[in-house]
Parts: sequence; structure tokens; C-alpha cells
Amino acid sequence: MRGSILISGGKEYNKNYVDAITKSSGNAIYEYCPKYKEKYIGLVLAGGYDMDPVFYRQNNHASKGIDIKRDEAELLLLDQFVHAQKPVLGICRGHQTINVYFGGDLIQDIYTKSIHQKEGDAIHKTITKKDSVLYRLYGTEFATNSNHHQAIGKIGEGIDVTQYSNDGVIEAIEHSDLPIYGVQWHPERMCYDNLREDTVDSSKFMKWFVNLCNTAGESYQRM
Repeated sequence: MRGSILISGGKEYNKNYVDAITKSSGNAIYEYCPKYKEKYIGLVLAGGYDMDPVFYRQNNHASKGIDIKRDEAELLLLDQFVHAQKPVLGICRGHQTINVYFGGDLIQDIYTKSIHQKEGDAIHKTITKKDSVLYRLYGTEFATNSNHHQAIGKIGEGIDVTQYSNDGVIEAIEHSDLPIYGVQWHPERMCYDNLREDTVDSSKFMKWFVNLCNTAGESYQRM
């Protein structure tokens, strides 16, 4: 039996993340401030409110909705998955958390937020780096959704930037040595029942990540 992919999210259960994993042939478990367990074959760090800037050595001048309990739990959880070398996908807040974990920081309020945040999702074009996962799945240029007012600033150690928006905001990252990936956008709102005509179909990306986790999980079982 395949192991489970852990989704670490906010206090309120978010069905979109669970559906995106399960409809991509994965076993999903959604929890708030979860603990690491060996049975987990992958981790999704879900979106949510802002991280406390203390974790990236800044004073708070624009961060909102801080949940320090979640910040601490997810940084510890990420550390455990990093040391186990298991796949991780960070989405929006989770993408930013990955960068902070590796020593980077965040822009607390992006001046270009008019194209990145509105009621519902904003839609904008992005440019991907060749030889990245996203380039292999979707090519050089494609549209994504967006709903955020913060973004990656200083890039963390070992982090490669693989996608930008047209105004220079970092939209995706990959770790150079570990199976760790982050996207600033929300693939769980661009696939299956949430498929949109104005963005790419992100089910291809979600299936790729679930397959990565399942393949890695089979390797753990053989060890």
C-alpha cells in the first residue's frame, strides 16, 4: 500500500488541496501543525497568512495574520523532511517558508501587488527557466493564478529560481540537490473541478509531484 502525502495547512480544512492530491492518485492527509511520521512519503506546505518576519531577521512592517505556532511547526516539519530527503511542495506561503528555511528572506509587501492580488485570483503570465520541472511540463511561458502580497526576496542557500512573473516576482523555485519545490501560485485552484480556461491545467504538475512521492515511497519500503 502506498504511503500518505501530508498536507500542512491552516486551522480550517481546505478541500482543494486534498482533492488536488487524491485526484492525482495520491493518498492525502490534511492537518494543522502536524507531527512528522515515517509513513509520510511527501509533504505539501499549503498557503495561508504571513509568516512572522522574526524568522527571517526583519521587523514586522507589513505582515498580517501571523500564526507563530504554525510557523514553528512547519519549519520543524520541513527540517525533518529535508533530513529524510523526502519530496516537498510549497504552495504560496509554503513556497515562501521553504526559502526562509534555507536562509532567505521575504518582501513583506510587494509594490506590484496590483497584478498579483485582487478579489478571487489575479491571472498573469510567467516565464520559466529551461531544464526546470515547469519548463518540461508547460514550456517557456504560461499563465498562472495569483493571490499574495508578499514574495521571496533574498534567495536561500541551494535554491534555484525557475519561474518569474513579467514584473520580476519569483514564482517558482527548486532546490539544487533535494526534491524540494515551491510555487507562488495555487495549483490546487487550477485543476480538476477548479480547472480554468485562462491558466494552464495544473493537474499535470500535481500528478508529477504525486508520482515523485509515490516513487520515493516505494524506495523507502524497499530499504
